[in-house]
Amino acid sequence: MTRQLAGDREGPSGQLSIFGQGLHPEEAVTAVRLAVEMSDRAELRRELIAKLPQRSAKTRERLAEKLLQRLVTFSGHSVALSPFLRLVATTPDPRAELELIFYRTVQTDRLVASIATDILYPHLVAGGPPAGYSESQFRLANTGSLFEADAAVTRAFISRYARERWGFTREPTLTRALLMLRQVGLIHEVRRRESGRSLAAYARTGLSMALPAFVFCLAETAESVRGRSLRLDQVQHALFAELFLLEPLQVRGLLELGIEAGLLRRAGARCGPAADSLDAVVSQLLRRRRRG
Repeated sequence: MTRQLAGDREGPSGQLSIFGQGLHPEEAVTAVRLAVEMSDRAELRRELIAKLPQRSAKTRERLAEKLLQRLVTFSGHSVALSPFLRLVATTPDPRAELELIFYRTVQTDRLVASIATDILYPHLVAGGPPAGYSESQFRLANTGSLFEADAAVTRAFISRYARERWGFTREPTLTRALLMLRQVGLIHEVRRRESGRSLAAYARTGLSMALPAFVFCLAETAESVRGRSLRLDQVQHALFAELFLLEPLQVRGLLELGIEAGLLRRAGARCGPAADSLDAVVSQLLRRRRRG
């Protein structure tokens, strides 16, 4: 996933592309682990439907199809064993597993990505208003000073922004998108009462990324640029860093951890994966975890 996707959020209808399902992390892991064992798409789909826990057969069929669309790449009728599948299927790190599933999910569900990068990151990390708003306009639209101490974005503002900027009005879908961001631990809900009213808002948890997920995301981003290395500011403002609401200091810390572990390398003012391909990056990550 690279920064170019930030300007490529609209589908053929001109609306934000929506995946239409929640995160379903446990079911997603099941799909990934089956995908690395099976090569035929039809067989994989049948087996996944049989293993999903939902009681309704139609629900299992619909969810299985969506998970395969979201997570698995196919070459004709065969599974293409991608570095992503290998890492998620075999990593012993549950946090990295969840983050990688989320990372792939938001490549399909651009509404979740847009909420993170266009609304939450500008205020909760960068400390400014979302695009299209001045500081004073945002403060007023975000219910004045009610949440200033919490550095939070109200649900009312998120709905307003989605409506005004994207023409998006489906409140249940916004609720599901915010739930995904909460499931991965990026935001939490805060509530305040003022003048007899209760307002919901979302604040950043401050949780950093698991190192394997960070290295994979950085390596995939670096693969899209010539020379396979990035400047520090490119990493700090890479789409994945904004998706995970990472502060610049968190990015620096993760880079240092990756360099110390031999997973990343620095050359002057630039950095990138120590391995020469995404497949090799995954092999390196898995060897490191087995040794640990």
